[in-house]
Amino acid sequence: MRALKVVLAVLVAIIGTLASIATCLMWLDIKPKDLRMTGPHWLWLVAAVAFFVAGVSPSVYLLHLASKQKSAAGQGAMLSHFATQAKDLIRLLEGLWHRWNAAGEVLTHPAGGKSKMENWSADLAYERRDFIVLYSNHLMWLRTEVPAFSSAAVQRGCPSDGEYSDVLADLREHAQLLERAAGIVWKSGRKL
Repeated sequence: MRALKVVLAVLVAIIGTLASIATCLMWLDIKPKDLRMTGPHWLWLVAAVAFFVAGVSPSVYLLHLASKQKSAAGQGAMLSHFATQAKDLIRLLEGLWHRWNAAGEVLTHPAGGKSKMENWSADLAYERRDFIVLYSNHLMWLRTEVPAFSSAAVQRGCPSDGEYSDVLADLREHAQLLERAAGIVWKSGRKL
């Protein structure tokens, strides 16, 4: 259906442009003694302007269609990128939990809040801090680029007092929703 609209718009643009050129050429063929604008001359001028507008408006429509397609493709690519980033964050969070567990510590609030360590370790604290920075950056960038997208992770935000299992579940759902949204945007050609 969209291809048919584009073909028709191109045909109308070509016919309108050719008609406006022909009308202008006929109008310019007026002799200098006939320079005063009588009724038929005004009619030619109005016809030339009408044909020109008829020739230009489908071209403008085509440019608008191309612009919408381009912006939808850009948003689809961004959503796909954010989905990949969310999967990376899931892997980071799971790795962080395993490192804390191997050190005998309990990672209760990975995305903020207080997580007490029995035997303080700078490496573990810095890894947690790095995860929080990456997670908050991901959510901030997503809110800026695709404000129409929403998920539990976006609603909760970062830093948050969510426990490990909640943050992990939110991130998994977040990644799935981003992948689904990217697929919808790619297939439909429309932004969210």
